[in-house]
Amino acid sequence: VLGGINGRPLEVDVCGGDGSPETSINCANGFVSKNVPLVIDAVDQSMGAAVPILGSAGIPIIGTLAGSFVADAAEYGQAFYFTGPVSFAALASMSALDTMGKTTASLAVNESPTAHAYVDDLIMPIADGMGIDVSVQYPPASGANLNVVAATQLADNPDMAGVIALPEDGCTSLFQALRRQG
Repeated sequence: VLGGINGRPLEVDVCGGDGSPETSINCANGFVSKNVPLVIDAVDQSMGAAVPILGSAGIPIIGTLAGSFVADAAEYGQAFYFTGPVSFAALASMSALDTMGKTTASLAVNESPTAHAYVDDLIMPIADGMGIDVSVQYPPASGANLNVVAATQLADNPDMAGVIALPEDGCTSLFQALRRQG
């Protein structure tokens, strides 16, 4: 729309993640074969599987927030995230709930080993320390019935319901389902 950067058009090659390491590996191999200059991580919890492939090809990963500890710990120049370490995001999100006076929260994140590690190792201990009761739903990255997830989130009448991380269409669909259910 704006003619690119300094008159140089940009081409975007989207490879949508589904939270599985296999898809991340497939995407990484495709990016290497196309010799892309960089990969933008949109909080893909399985990006860690792509790090060695992209790193060995010299393709940096850039994102706002790492979706995995592996991507978060990648060498400088191999991956760069604007928000800092994953642990900071967990602390920031729980601090925001605490600042807003929320004491119960129901949150959704894709079913994946990295999601469980993020919730178990970071979110829950921080929330517990702040006196916030957090329940988490783990829908699959694709094919989830987000109306059911929304109903589950709202069943215990939490102060807050929402998302830790889902694919864009899942995030949007969950918020729509939450609105429909009040």
